Amino acid sequence: MLALCALVWFAFGSTLTSPFLGYDDPQYVTRNEAVRKGLSWSGVRWALTAVDAANWHPLTWLSHMLDVSLYGLDVRGHHATSLLLHAANTTLVFLLLRSATGAAGASLLVAALFTVHPTRLESVVWISERKDVLCAFFGLLAVAAWIAWVRSRRRPLFALAAALHAASLMAKPMLVTLPVLLLILDFWPLGRAQCRAAIGPLVGEKWPFFALSAVSGVITVFVQRSGGAVMGLQAFPLGERLANAPLAVGAYLVDFAWPGPRSIFYPHPGATVAWAAAAAVGILLALVTVATARSRNRFPYAFAGWAWFLVALLPVIGLVQVGLQARADRYTYLPYLGLFVAAVFAFRAGAARLRLAAAPFGLVALAVVAAAALTTRAQSAPWKDGRTLFEHARAVTGPNAVAEQALGSIDLNAGQLEAAERHFRSALDLAPSLTGAHLGLGRVLVTTGRFDEAATSYEAVLARVPQHVEAANNLAYCRLRQGDLARARALFARAVSSNASLAASAYVLGMLEAALGSREQAVARLSEAVRLSPGNDSWALDLDGARALARGEDSSAASRFRARLGAYHREAAAALQARGRSEEARSHLVEAERLESGTRAGAARAGTGARVDDDG
Repeated sequence: MLALCALVWFAFGSTLTSPFLGYDDPQYVTRNEAVRKGLSWSGVRWALTAVDAANWHPLTWLSHMLDVSLYGLDVRGHHATSLLLHAANTTLVFLLLRSATGAAGASLLVAALFTVHPTRLESVVWISERKDVLCAFFGLLAVAAWIAWVRSRRRPLFALAAALHAASLMAKPMLVTLPVLLLILDFWPLGRAQCRAAIGPLVGEKWPFFALSAVSGVITVFVQRSGGAVMGLQAFPLGERLANAPLAVGAYLVDFAWPGPRSIFYPHPGATVAWAAAAAVGILLALVTVATARSRNRFPYAFAGWAWFLVALLPVIGLVQVGLQARADRYTYLPYLGLFVAAVFAFRAGAARLRLAAAPFGLVALAVVAAAALTTRAQSAPWKDGRTLFEHARAVTGPNAVAEQALGSIDLNAGQLEAAERHFRSALDLAPSLTGAHLGLGRVLVTTGRFDEAATSYEAVLARVPQHVEAANNLAYCRLRQGDLARARALFARAVSSNASLAASAYVLGMLEAALGSREQAVARLSEAVRLSPGNDSWALDLDGARALARGEDSSAASRFRARLGAYHREAAAALQARGRSEEARSHLVEAERLESGTRAGAARAGTGARVDDDG
């Protein structure tokens, strides 16, 4: 086991200082206010109800919160947690296989290959993919508890296996297939499904696992649809999905045997899918499946390994398309375990039939593991920074919308606005529905004062995801800059209702409520803003003014607040006048004059009162 941990360090240790990426990592850690506060009871409540990142995975959120509590935003600590989880998974694979099969050498080789295969990079090194290694950790523990129950029939172990299955689903819903995977294990290596009559009872005993998977599946579909992650048939018609599925499986098989340069994102071919190749690969996969099924009694490990691979991969095969990718290396984290088992145990059986000595077997195994470890270490080089990683992705795949989007974000954060705009527009040329590219382009356009164009970008996001907080919030600022106070108020209200922690938005919403005559609502919104940002003295003064105005007072606080509201109307008038909407601009100027005259009158009365006091 120490050797397996050393392999983890050798293959992935050089990535310990790789920075947070600008792709997903901000949403998961660096800009997620709930996560940045660290682990707390309020954080636990948030994690249990949050559907951010178009997923419900509370244990993943809690894992990131714990890292922040332990390490802050020191990226080395976050990487170290992922490496430790991968090392734990590696150890579990070895212990499970050795216990179930009794073949220590073959189990060690499977675990070693599972550890260092180059397709592990994405799951282990990308901090946002913590959910991958965490889900696998709980899933493998569930398998261990299940096997222990099968052998002892102790009910607490059954309950523990179900609880661990639930935990795996709460880290990532990838293992909705676990009940079927347990049936495969019943066939081999547990030997419980040797006849058809046994299948019914074996399925029946797993009903809690099927129920948990069903609940998780419903939640996942609902959350991902509401978050805009599920692509509709207008994006990828069913035929294109059916064609891409065998091509993706074929690509995974090629990568398993000969992992070439990796990409963090593989674009979906869409309408350009190669139908003939898809049909050919589909027929080949069907033939392999039939062949392994027919020889299941002679080569049970081959059938079990192949079935594990296909079943574990099924949720991410693309029939329900989530995102714009054709496939992803992270999807192979657990499915490849079946292929490792099939390949290693076939190699072991072949060596036994040929009566090969243990030494040559060991040398071949060592050479394969060493080659995989060296390849993984070499292929980890692009992960040294985001620009290198996404330029590498573009070089591997050709035109790549997600890589363009990521490069645009990098340039935007570096203040290189022209380059950022070019990347975002290239991304949208390739994938017009790409949310991040619309948001990034909107930020560039706002920064350069092109509010009308920016509004179009944000509207494109809201057309697909009506509850998108960032798009609603940013579009609200655009409407404010365009002088449309009423629509800005409605959009800010939508954003604040979806994310109550938006202090600045709550403040502006309060000012807009006051400017548009809703004084009680203004006090409520400004009170919330001050509560969220207690050290902001300017906001506190505005709250005092809003309260005074709501009470009908003629105090200095009310006068100051009227002047502030007048400024909102004058800015709206200027924006509307610049856009040729003179009548609307005039109404705002009239309102500004009314507020400012009230301010002057109040100041005059205050001055008169002071002189009377002096005379007295």
